[in-house]
Amino acid sequence: MKIQFLGSGSAFVRASENYQSNMLINNEVLFDCGTTINESLNYNNIDVNDLKYIFTSHLHADHIGGLEYIGFSKYFSSFPLGQNKSKLLVPKALESDLKAYLDITMDNTPDTNIEALRGYFECLNIDEMAIEDTKYKIIETDHTNKKSYGLILNNSVLITGDTRSLLNDYYDDMEVIFHDCEFANYKNGVHTQFHELNELDINIKSKMYLYHYQLGDYTYSELEYLVLSQGFKGLVKRGQEFII
Repeated sequence: MKIQFLGSGSAFVRASENYQSNMLINNEVLFDCGTTINESLNYNNIDVNDLKYIFTSHLHADHIGGLEYIGFSKYFSSFPLGQNKSKLLVPKALESDLKAYLDITMDNTPDTNIEALRGYFECLNIDEMAIEDTKYKIIETDHTNKKSYGLILNNSVLITGDTRSLLNDYYDDMEVIFHDCEFANYKNGVHTQFHELNELDINIKSKMYLYHYQLGDYTYSELEYLVLSQGFKGLVKRGQEFII
C-alpha cells in the first residue's frame, strides 16, 4: 500500500511552506480535495485526469474546496463531455449537504440539466469497500457539530481525518497511525492538540505520524525534532510517500 501526502498542513497553510492535508492512496484514491488541490497536484506531478476516486471526510473547504476544480477539469477535458468522471466516495450522512454546496458552486454550464453532485462525479455512498487489494473502512470522528470521518485501511492503517478527540478505541490494533495534530498552546476545540497526544503510551506514539498542522513560529525542522524527541514516529512533510 502506498500513501502519498500531497500536503500535510491545516486549512491556513501558505503554499510556500505546505499544502492542505490531502493524500493519494495507491495512486487512485484521493483522501479529501481541498482548495489548494490544483497547486498540490502540480507540485507532486500528478495529472488531474488520473484521479479515479475521491473520498470526502467532511464539509470544510480545506477538504472539499477543490471539488469544483476536479469536476470541471475532468468534465470539460473529455470528449464526449463528461466521459472521464472521478468516483466520489461520500458517507451517506454528508450527501445532502454536499449536494447543496456543489449545486451552488458548480451551476455554471449551458446544460442546465446537469445536477452537480452526479453530473460531474459518479457518486457512491459507502461505509466499507475494497479497491484492488486495499480494504477501506469508514469511521466517524468528533471534529465539529457536523459529521466527520476517517479511514482504516486493511484493518491496520488509521488516517484520522480531522478530530478533536482521541480515538483510543482504535490505536492498539493499528500498525501505523496518521493523526490530526494542532501545535498551538490554546484549546481550540476543533483538532487534537500535541500535548494531548503526547500523553499517550509510548507504544502508541511510536507508530504515529502527525499531520494537519501549522508551523506557527517554528520551522519544520524544529517541529520535527520536537515530535521525534517525544517518541512519535514522525511529522509528515508535503510530498512524503509511505509504503506500508
